[in-house]
Amino acid sequence: MSAEAKSVGVRAIEVYFPSRRVQQRGPQNDRLAARDSKAGDSYVFCDDREDEKSMALTVLASLFRSRPQAVHPGSIGRLELAITSADPASRSLGSLLKAFFHPAGNTSIVGVRSVPGCEGGQDAILNTVNWIHSSEWDGRDGLVLLGSVQQAEEEEGVALAAVLIGPHAPVVLDECPRALCFRHPCEKFHHDSSSTSPSSDESFLSCLAQCYRQIQSQDMIQQEQGATERPDRRNRALTLDRFQRVLFQCPSLRLTRKAYAYLLYLDFLANPDHAHFDSMDTTTQAIAQGRGFIDDEVQDTFYALSEARYEERIRPSLAFSNICGYAHAATLWASLASVLASGMPDNQQPGPSRVLLFAYGDGVMSAMYTATMGSDAPGIIDSDSFRERLEEGTVVPQETFDCVSKSAAKGDTKLAGNIEAIGRDTYYLHRINADGEREYRLKKN
Repeated sequence: MSAEAKSVGVRAIEVYFPSRRVQQRGPQNDRLAARDSKAGDSYVFCDDREDEKSMALTVLASLFRSRPQAVHPGSIGRLELAITSADPASRSLGSLLKAFFHPAGNTSIVGVRSVPGCEGGQDAILNTVNWIHSSEWDGRDGLVLLGSVQQAEEEEGVALAAVLIGPHAPVVLDECPRALCFRHPCEKFHHDSSSTSPSSDESFLSCLAQCYRQIQSQDMIQQEQGATERPDRRNRALTLDRFQRVLFQCPSLRLTRKAYAYLLYLDFLANPDHAHFDSMDTTTQAIAQGRGFIDDEVQDTFYALSEARYEERIRPSLAFSNICGYAHAATLWASLASVLASGMPDNQQPGPSRVLLFAYGDGVMSAMYTATMGSDAPGIIDSDSFRERLEEGTVVPQETFDCVSKSAAKGDTKLAGNIEAIGRDTYYLHRINADGEREYRLKKN
């Protein structure tokens, strides 16, 4: 047992995603564009030369290589995995990765696997934070690998995020407020491409509302406890304005816009007399309180009221999703990486900034919590590398993606992927022998 940990949170982030991507829109993607389900520019994909194991090796190696002073294999005491994958060979991932730490003399690591990847990723993060706060903590950091590795899945991105959790972190994961919403609506995020059903949107917004109302309640208590006199309802800070950034684990960029407007609508319901809503006419206010957010006029009103906030607080976080697509649990942390790589805004007030995070997994299981970013927060990622990889990816024709997708569906053990398409410093699957054993190699350049 070590001394009590202070300021527990994110000490480093590394995000790996394949270099090849296919356009989300265009003549060859008219069907997808018409649905506007993702509304991003593209999504990345991999062939059979990359799998869960190779990507995990790549993201770990990149994390240790890019920040040798902050991260060392010998300093890891807990390893959690939460990765969406249909590959049966991924079951032995934990033992493979533990061997990664042996050269540093580290053979004592708590290993936990959380599945499925969406809500499992959130569990892995919070479990690691709780472990550091517990009497079982031995003074070392925790490492979480989370994301999605699916070969050539249409409309699905591919990425793994490695998140280092420890004390004295530049991005502190606050112990309060936190909120959870667990439901069983028999709904999945894996859309039927021929369907335009809004059920996913409705489920997402329903969980968002339940979590946010808990945050509102806890935030109101915090504001009143910190005030010398009862705050004026018309002029006290809206809950949404208490956060300089909002991050969503959301499979649709379009839905992030709707979700942020919905949060402002929930602030309106909690305090309709607030000065920010004075521009709303009485008729619209009555409709908003009566028919609710489902009304088109109400939605248009809150889209307009939240537009400036959205561009400032949400847009920078979408750089990854816009190019790489939806990568399940990795999306939330790639969004944080996008924010940090974009740099702090010039108009940001001095001092720490607060972040609201919402994680959503099919099933459904959702969590909302907050983080506090210090001025040294951008140092937890290699910003130059992250931006370069987003900008330098190779866009391939839809036909190339379709060919890879058909090959993946066959499930052949004979590898057909293109090693030349893999970026430098990347692990790849070299061969599968007659016994099904897999051999991985590192592509240097």
